[in-house]
Amino acid sequence: MIIGKTANDAFYQTNLEDELRKRGIEKLIITGSATDFCVDATVKSALVHDFDITIIADAHTTADRPHVTAEQVVAHYNWIWSEMTATKYKMKVKRLEEYLAD
Repeated sequence: MIIGKTANDAFYQTNLEDELRKRGIEKLIITGSATDFCVDATVKSALVHDFDITIIADAHTTADRPHVTAEQVVAHYNWIWSEMTATKYKMKVKRLEEYLAD
């Protein structure tokens, strides 16, 4: 299934949530591009929609920004997501190797 999006948040004005709910999916494994835009917006939206989220810490990326490197952006967002206040579930941030070992 491919769901197109027109904004940073993959849930915004798409049928993503409906399709996930229809299939009984509540656990999401999130990876992607544009850590500080698309990935972050989608992670936070999934959180407030009560999905059980695992972000793969070494499977999202971005570009250098004017005052920080891409590596710093990724590390910063991994920390933010791991420290966010839980809604229904506490978000998990795991390296791919750690996730696969579970």
